[in-house]
Amino acid sequence: RRARCVEIPEPLRGLLGAKSFPSLEQFLAVTDDTIFYALNLWRDCADPVLSTLARGLLHRELFKTLDVSHSRNLRKKVAAARRLLAEKGVDPNYFFMIYESKNLAYQPYVSKGKRAHHHIFVQLRDRRNTCADIATVSPLVAGLARATAFVRRVIFPERVMGQYVRPELESIFDR
Repeated sequence: RRARCVEIPEPLRGLLGAKSFPSLEQFLAVTDDTIFYALNLWRDCADPVLSTLARGLLHRELFKTLDVSHSRNLRKKVAAARRLLAEKGVDPNYFFMIYESKNLAYQPYVSKGKRAHHHIFVQLRDRRNTCADIATVSPLVAGLARATAFVRRVIFPERVMGQYVRPELESIFDR
């Protein structure tokens, strides 16, 4: 069963309904006021997911995260967490997700032009004033070029039906 149609303010409708990448004018026409007006319309709509998300944003009841980067048997734990949220009355398809972030500390600039790789060259203090890639000269930069930061988090609502769910989710992922 579909929820009744939800009103979308005009500047936002133009942005969300665009078949291609929105123009700069469409993007700039959407202001904070446009977003807050839409959220106020949606907080009482018939769609329970949309109304819950809108109320959460309006009342700063934002989703929380839990670092699960080192959690083992993640697939089973994610299934258990989704079951927990469903049992508490929320749809985990909208109120639970896994987010992964990966970042390389240093990476030489790579252009799309003819000169495929542009590295930072430094002049060495030798007789010939030789230049070398900074990653080959500096152990610190060389280490940064190899260092990768990886974080995996689950994202969830802080409270479901008035109950804090973080302790239960922490116990699932700490097992």
